[in-house]
Amino acid sequence: MGNQVCPCKASPVLPVCHKLGSPCSDASSSSSSWAGTPSGALDSFAFSALDLTGYDLGQAAYHLLLEPLQSCKGSRTSDLDGFVRRVQQGYLPNVFHGFHHAVDVLQMVILLGRLMPWEVLLEPSQRLALAVAALAHDVGHPGFSNVFLVEVCDELAVRYNDISPLENMHCSKLFEILRTKDADIFANFSRRELRPLRKLMIDAILHTDTARYGTLTAALDLLNAEHQQAFAFAGDTDYGLTKKMSAIANDEQKALLASALLHTADLSYACRRWSLAYSWSLRAQEELYLQGDQERTIGLPVQPLNDRKTARVPAGQLGFIHAVVAPLVSAEVRLFRSWQELATSLAANTQEWAAKIDRGVEEKVDSRANEVRAMLESAVQGRPESKSSSATTTGTMGEEPCSEPSCNNFCEAVVPTTPLVREVRRWQEVRADGPSRELVLLYVVSEAAAPGGAGPGQRGQPILFRYAVKEEHELTEASFGPPAAALLALDANCTHIGSEGFEGLLADFLHNERGRHASSLCSEEQSNTLRNSAQSGPSWRNWLTSFGPGPRLTSSAGVAV
Repeated sequence: MGNQVCPCKASPVLPVCHKLGSPCSDASSSSSSWAGTPSGALDSFAFSALDLTGYDLGQAAYHLLLEPLQSCKGSRTSDLDGFVRRVQQGYLPNVFHGFHHAVDVLQMVILLGRLMPWEVLLEPSQRLALAVAALAHDVGHPGFSNVFLVEVCDELAVRYNDISPLENMHCSKLFEILRTKDADIFANFSRRELRPLRKLMIDAILHTDTARYGTLTAALDLLNAEHQQAFAFAGDTDYGLTKKMSAIANDEQKALLASALLHTADLSYACRRWSLAYSWSLRAQEELYLQGDQERTIGLPVQPLNDRKTARVPAGQLGFIHAVVAPLVSAEVRLFRSWQELATSLAANTQEWAAKIDRGVEEKVDSRANEVRAMLESAVQGRPESKSSSATTTGTMGEEPCSEPSCNNFCEAVVPTTPLVREVRRWQEVRADGPSRELVLLYVVSEAAAPGGAGPGQRGQPILFRYAVKEEHELTEASFGPPAAALLALDANCTHIGSEGFEGLLADFLHNERGRHASSLCSEEQSNTLRNSAQSGPSWRNWLTSFGPGPRLTSSAGVAV
């Protein structure tokens, strides 16, 4: 165990990218004071952390944190300088996951938070905690993905049982810094006050693991479905109109919105203006290349997106936007119409990436780009994306199912006879007592018929399935929060399902879930309708196998963020 295969560790002693022989431009510099006026447009989408030096980065972080700190009773502004300096020193000079990225994410959290407006949704102490989490969300990042660390049995993977080792480490380092005498900006908080803030910071940072984005996106769509009237005022600057939002923002919902805000900001480099998005993407890809170089050096299979010889930035970014960024941004824009600039910029960048891809080499380029555009347009217009409208808008989608793996794709025109199924991730099971097996995580979205044939309008429940092996119900893979209602056992080849097959398994599960939510979602008649429609659908086994095997040992997004 430990790090016998790969000598690279998450240690600030020697930057990872220096070990791999690649120069870095993110060298940190300490400062005794950042009291002056920061450079850069801190309150604008045009902000570019890449244009700042080490000193200017620290100054920008200081001023971005100062406002939420000063608005929070009991905070210690005298320790802010020390906190920012120690966090900056804790970042390694990686190509992508360095302090430039941290400040970029912090700025976007503050900017999007003001547009929400987060003054209505979050208490001052919660806003401060989220901003602190944003700055430290990647502190100590070694420049390698979770999957790589698990594969080489890195000490972080061993310490955290292969469950989000990077994100757990970031949390730990953050609280180590906060325990330092000259950096404890929460020193005047009581234990009772600090406990929920610590939980908020941990939850928000853990949800930056892209393996969790599917549940986050689904939960946002459910929140919108349950509180559409309240969120209709989300972008209004008259706080009198937004009081309804504070009534529905209980602790669980606040935690969800905080996590979603940080995760969106973490991916928002893809939504910056084209020149910035392009520069950030080149950095992200170079970090993947460096990991691929290390994989090749130590004899691991080089993952497709990490292969310097074959992987190309445009195709990788288009796939990343299609599978991860666009579904999340769409869900957020439906909640907060004031975030529309994210969607419009992302749509424009998607077309830029598509234009750089050779159609003769990459298949479905136009289809993916058009699906992204349709998804974002429907979000900006405040309507659920439908199969018919998407097909009309894009002209190339035909009758293909809606884009993966978003929960935003409810069909308005007709009630689908079968739920949408998309593969999110595959991984290789490691077993000491027998041959290993390939496991698969699937994302399933369904919609029930409206009662009495009244047409659409009653949305079904997005359901996230995690498939393992039927005989083993307890695995160490990261657990999923709501709305992941159950862990179901099934191997990737669908050979251990039971006498009724996958159709029966799915029908029973949907029936039980609809019954559980009957009071708020639908009647028993709807549940029976959904159960019958699932049972009468085409062969799920054929549908699943038609997707073919996915790449092993890759993140759910395929891109490190």
